[in-house]
Amino acid sequence: MKRITASAVLFLLAALPVGAVVYKWTDEEGGVHFSDNPHPGAKRLDLEQPPAVSLPPVEEAPSTAPQTSLVTKGYAQFGIAQPQAEATVRNNPGTVIVRFRIEPELRDGDRIRVSLDGQPVDAAALSGAAVELHEIVRGTHTLGAVIEDAMGGVVARADPVTFYMHRPSVNIPANKPPRLP
Repeated sequence: MKRITASAVLFLLAALPVGAVVYKWTDEEGGVHFSDNPHPGAKRLDLEQPPAVSLPPVEEAPSTAPQTSLVTKGYAQFGIAQPQAEATVRNNPGTVIVRFRIEPELRDGDRIRVSLDGQPVDAAALSGAAVELHEIVRGTHTLGAVIEDAMGGVVARADPVTFYMHRPSVNIPANKPPRLP
């Protein structure tokens, strides 16, 4: 017979009505038992009123819907459209395509600068609405993006997006990248 843990006993006791009587006994094999019915050799446990606990109000969880922030200087919308927040990217070589929502289109002289896990991505200065990142290691990552003007000033900033990179293990021979000669 399985033994009952202390937390399971407390849970069972808490489920009983206040003022209920519980009986506890130990069998020949050392197993401890609880019941609301008397048993030969059982000890009677009288349950008292538990103390009242006041919990603080529960705060609403923040929405995971994509948002746009710090939109100024002529951009009505700027955000990361792909990958979506909390998405799992499955790609064996670790490639992530990042797409943006930009309204109106990117102006001449402006460019998008991308950061991955708080570090700027060198190849991510671009003038289009998408960028491809390579050899991203498996795990949790956070993408950030800003639009910079020709002088390097931040014109708009997208809310960061957290995503999960899934790559097969490189320890499996079939998944190892080929060696260059």
